[in-house]
Amino acid sequence: MSDTKRKVQEYIDGIRSGKIVAGRWLKAAIERHLWDLKHAEQRGYYFDEKLADLACYFFPTCLSFTKGEWAGRRFDLSESQLFIVWSLFGWRRKDGTRRFRYAYLTAGRK
Repeated sequence: MSDTKRKVQEYIDGIRSGKIVAGRWLKAAIERHLWDLKHAEQRGYYFDEKLADLACYFFPTCLSFTKGEWAGRRFDLSESQLFIVWSLFGWRRKDGTRRFRYAYLTAGRK
């Protein structure tokens, strides 16, 4: 199991157990992701862990902050951001194209 997959799974487990506080839409997204892992093939989808891992790996290895107090630091994804990137880039249609091409994300400040 890759380190990224382990972190994402710990995040999912934390949400499901209640150790991590989450709203209903995030809980629903987690449950949908887990349900899709079991039923995706019937619906014409599959989850590519290698591509999901590669997308998550891109951020800290290729991106860094350029301004402000964090200038020069690499862009490490938080647990919630890892789950988002993991889900968006890992899900594929049977023809190999990405399942999700758009995402609407909101987050509270601080």
